[in-house]
Amino acid sequence: MTDPEVAGPTTGARALPFAAFCAVLATEVDPVFATAPPPTSRLWLDLGLDELALCRLHLAVEDLNPHFRLPDQADADLMTIGDIHHYYATMEAEHVGGARS
Repeated sequence: MTDPEVAGPTTGARALPFAAFCAVLATEVDPVFATAPPPTSRLWLDLGLDELALCRLHLAVEDLNPHFRLPDQADADLMTIGDIHHYYATMEAEHVGGARS
C-alpha cells in the first residue's frame, strides 16, 4: 500500500486529478464520492461501500483505464480512495492512452 497523503494528489501523464476522479466515481459508483472524500478514507470502513459498490468502483476505474488492476495483496478493508487513485494514475502513466477521449 502507498502513503494515502501522497497517493491522493498524484497523477499520471493523462490521469484525472483526484477531485475529477471522485466526480466520476460519484456518478458511476456511489454519491458518497461527490464531496471528494479525503484520500485517507477507507472504502469499506469509512465510506461504507459494500461488495457490489466495490465491484462497480473497479469497473468504473477500468472504464477510465482498461489496464487498471489492483495488486493481489490489496486488502479491501484497509484500501483507501487515495490508494485506488494512486494505482489508477500509475497505470495511466504506464499505459498512456486509456479509454478516455
